[in-house]
Amino acid sequence: MPSFVVGENEMITDPKLIADGTVAAAMAQVLGGDSGWGAVPSTSVHVQDIARLHIESLDPKIEGNQSFLAVSEGERGTRWEEAIEIVSRNFPEAVKKGVLPNNGTAATKRTKVDCTRTEKVFGFKFQSYEEQV
Repeated sequence: MPSFVVGENEMITDPKLIADGTVAAAMAQVLGGDSGWGAVPSTSVHVQDIARLHIESLDPKIEGNQSFLAVSEGERGTRWEEAIEIVSRNFPEAVKKGVLPNNGTAATKRTKVDCTRTEKVFGFKFQSYEEQV
């Protein structure tokens, strides 16, 4: 049961489309806009974590007929507007040159979701929002 999936999409070959889909909640602001959705629930997960859950759920040790929540950052949740600071810190030259305008807006709707059961069953922690961005 994934939340907003964020991360690299190898299918996108046109940079103008980088903020299409649920990744827009994070990337639209980095590109100087907003997601167009208003306040977005504070639930995100890295695309690689979703792929990992799909693969590992095939292991016979994982009992079937159950659902697993996939949300990073624990009950704190994602703070969408933090993408601006994350990008400024990790890609300062791209921001300075204007490649990444990094001046858009995002709003977070606090939504508490506890996915500790998923992390316990599968034995790993979901990647942070910073890793997603």
